Amino acid sequence: MGTGGSRISSTGHWTWRLTKTETEPASAVVPDNFALLRRIALNLLKAEMSTKRSIQRKRLTAGWDAQYLLRVLEAGAQQKGEPPAG
Repeated sequence: MGTGGSRISSTGHWTWRLTKTETEPASAVVPDNFALLRRIALNLLKAEMSTKRSIQRKRLTAGWDAQYLLRVLEAGAQQKGEPPAG
């Protein structure tokens, strides 16, 4: 009766468990992951040069405006030498 849900849950846990080292607790990995995401986001915002705004203003605008978010992501891709999308 309840085996289907627990099977999915335990499979997901097993996959997640394989991706980290056995000696490192899960709580030790989370801050590093978020720090990396923050650095990536900051670099993308710095690469976007279509408007002269502060980083905080660019971040807020990207959260409000999907078209501006796309420009930020494209600016990061162009910085890496990839062709622009579309």
